[in-house]
Amino acid sequence: MDGVGVGAGSARRSYRASRVPASVRNRIAIGLRDWQAAEKCIRSLASTLERISRHQELDVVSGEGAEGNTKKTRAQGLWVRQEGWQRFFEEDFHSGSHLQKPWAVLRLLPRCLPRVATPPSTSPRNVRATALYQLLESYYEQVKALWEDRFEKRYGFWRGFVDSVVARYLDCGTVEAGFARLRCEACGSERLLTLSCKQRGICPSCDAKRAAAFGAFLKDEILEDVGHSLVTFTLPKMLRGYFLRNRELLSDLARLAYETLQVLMAEAVDDERARPGVVAVPQTFGSLVNPHPHVHCLASRGVWHPNAQWTHVPYFDLKAAEKLWAHEVLRLLQQKGLLSDERIELLASFRNSGFSVDATPTVWPSDETGIERIGRYLLRCPLSLERIHWTPGTKTLFYQGKASHDDPFASDPQGETLDIFKFLARVLTQIPEPRKHGPTTSEPIL
Repeated sequence: MDGVGVGAGSARRSYRASRVPASVRNRIAIGLRDWQAAEKCIRSLASTLERISRHQELDVVSGEGAEGNTKKTRAQGLWVRQEGWQRFFEEDFHSGSHLQKPWAVLRLLPRCLPRVATPPSTSPRNVRATALYQLLESYYEQVKALWEDRFEKRYGFWRGFVDSVVARYLDCGTVEAGFARLRCEACGSERLLTLSCKQRGICPSCDAKRAAAFGAFLKDEILEDVGHSLVTFTLPKMLRGYFLRNRELLSDLARLAYETLQVLMAEAVDDERARPGVVAVPQTFGSLVNPHPHVHCLASRGVWHPNAQWTHVPYFDLKAAEKLWAHEVLRLLQQKGLLSDERIELLASFRNSGFSVDATPTVWPSDETGIERIGRYLLRCPLSLERIHWTPGTKTLFYQGKASHDDPFASDPQGETLDIFKFLARVLTQIPEPRKHGPTTSEPIL
């Protein structure tokens, strides 16, 4: 194999970039700056291929009929088991013709190199090119100045921690805010990995990572292998402002949703000590980033008894759940001194109270994909960058809507046209306070 090491001049002629197909360049990342380094790289790869040919790194099975994903080599008539490695040999390699044609070694590389060695083809995300970044960078201070006069009555007082959250988001994914340098020891190529802001409720990228991790955590660590339903508890518009202005009530809202499910399921099995498994997540946004406090509960379709016995509950009355949910919420607001008896009587007089309970989405046992999908849904970002349609320099934008179980009466699948200040006010309202309003998990105590 020493014959592979040719002189620098010969290497310059033999390995000219124009002769290397694009697929090969992408596969082995030939971006070397000088041909002496290319010669060293080819020598190392040829040495690896020589070890492969001696069967030191392959599981080789003689004869035909070997099980698994196999291919038969033309040179030796052996079956080579491929367990994630695309390795096989051609006659010109074993015959030594690569000594006269070093290009033959390169021609083998896409088939012989492991898939894990393929360099990533994705480019770093350009957060500064997104509409949300440009809007916040250009108009955030104006929204803050207009807040008291225009948005305080509807969305509550300005929250001071929002300044630091927005500042960190504007630094997310930018080289100026810090990066890690990644270097490949084999070829010496380098990449810069920018740092993320890790903020909740404003950064779609960081929220997507957090939601994916949470979905995997639910599947692997929290939930039992039983059926589950996504139960959504919503409020009338008249009461939503109380929970937006008093964010500490969101945790009480999640507790009331759990207690509603527990009472109904315990009644269904005639055991008041029976407990369902529930993951409750309060949210403050609708499909159009509008203020809409509600609670999502990923609840088991059954209960556990004190003796650890599981009882399946295939059905519970949603109308009864709505009435119990409305009673508990109204009593909570009355106890906090936020709701008068006259307002409660007014709500009771409406034909449609505005309280609703939906339990349509169901995940069957052993449906791990469904559990992860719902887990990501529970911690999703309030807004989607793909649904923002805005031309830089204009004062209005169109936010594309979609049908939703969260607020079926108010959802507009077509979307809504908003001025940029109102849209940003909605976005800033959805940012949760630090270290608060995380998912609440209630597991039965056996």
